Amino acid sequence: MTKAQQEQMYKNLEKRYGYDKSLPEQYFMWMGRSLKGDYGESTQVKRPVKEYLSEPLKNTILLNIGSTLVSFVLSVLIGIRSAVHKGGVFDKFFQVFTLVGISLPTFL
Repeated sequence: MTKAQQEQMYKNLEKRYGYDKSLPEQYFMWMGRSLKGDYGESTQVKRPVKEYLSEPLKNTILLNIGSTLVSFVLSVLIGIRSAVHKGGVFDKFFQVFTLVGISLPTFL
C-alpha cells in the first residue's frame, strides 16, 4: 500500500467516524446517537454494539430482578419473625448475620 493510499484510507475513516469535525460537534453527534440507542459498530467483532450487548444485558437484568425479588421476600419474612420474637435466638442470629453480611466486601 502506497503512502497516498494510506492517507486516503485515513481520510475516509476520519470522515466515516466524524473525526474531521470539531470536538463539540463530535460530542453532540455522539450524545444524539447515544440517546437514540445507536452505539455504533464494534471494531473487534464488526457487529453493532447494541446487538452485541443485548443478550448478556438481558441475562443480567433477569438475574438482578430475580435476586431482588428473592431478597425482598426473604427480608420481609425474616423481619416479621424477628419483630414478633424480639430478643429471641432467631432475632439475635439475624442481627449478627446481617451485620457480618453488610461488613463484608462485595467481591466475596
